Parts: sequence; C-alpha cells; structure tokens
Amino acid sequence: MASSVDEEALHQLYLWVDNIPLSRPKRNLSRDFSDGVLVAEVIKFYFPKMVEMHNYVPANSLQQKLSNWGHLNRKVLKRLNFSVPDDVMRKIAQCAPGMVELVLIPLRQRLEERQRRRKQGAGSLQELAPQDGSGYMDVGKVAFSISPSRLELSFCPSSCHL
Repeated sequence: MASSVDEEALHQLYLWVDNIPLSRPKRNLSRDFSDGVLVAEVIKFYFPKMVEMHNYVPANSLQQKLSNWGHLNRKVLKRLNFSVPDDVMRKIAQCAPGMVELVLIPLRQRLEERQRRRKQGAGSLQELAPQDGSGYMDVGKVAFSISPSRLELSFCPSSCHL
C-alpha cells in the first residue's frame, strides 16, 4: 500500500474524511467504509439529491456489503462517471487494508471537480443570458427559454453551451 499511495496523499485523505459529518465514528477506514454506507454519505454531503440513504443498509455480511456497493456503483457513481470494478468492491467489502483509500482518493478528486464545475457553470450561465429580457436555465438534458411572451422547451445535451 505504501508504494502505491504516498503518505502525504493519505494524510490529506484522512483530513478530508474527518471534515465530513458521517453517521458512524471513523476508527478503521477499511472496516468503516467496507459496506459502502459511508461512501454514500460522503457523496450525499457534496450532492444531497444524488443519494437516497434508505437504499444503503449498514452491514456485516459480505453479501449485503456487495449489494450496497453494487447499488452505489450502478445508481450513483455512474452519474459521476466513476466506477469501482467488481474485484475492488469485493476486496473493500472484505476489509482489505488500503483498498478503500485507492477508491476514496480519486472519488474525492471527482467530487471536488464536479462541485467546481457546477459552481463555475452557474456563473457562466448568467454571463450567457441574453440581454433582451429572456433567460436560460440549464437543467441537464432540457433547456428552457423563458421570455415575457412565451415559454420554449428544447432538448439539449448537458455539454451544449447555451
């Protein structure tokens, strides 16, 4: 583990995790995060609407841990363009030392990057607003154009620039 992740990166990761309010105390990262519940809570801290916590059951059994991780992978991580391979999920669920850190470090980067883009996107949408009194609001795949006289609805990829 020490060869794959340097000590400074681990220290920064532990500080980051300590600053996120979680439902359980953090004692042993490998054990605490093995059922996927705390990972779901971390994501919910950044993006509250992305995670429905009732879908994640605190677990001791390998089967339930894998179920939680599978659901997290399919329903939440996919929306972040992030994926945890099955073999890594299994090792995390088995509390293999150092495995959850290998997932949390890039997950942290992805969450912070998406949060930065979201904040920048809000500013850039206002800069792009037309000066004729109408406005645009990007809500993902659908763009609304609102003017005093009419409402237009058009489909637009989330990557399009309004």
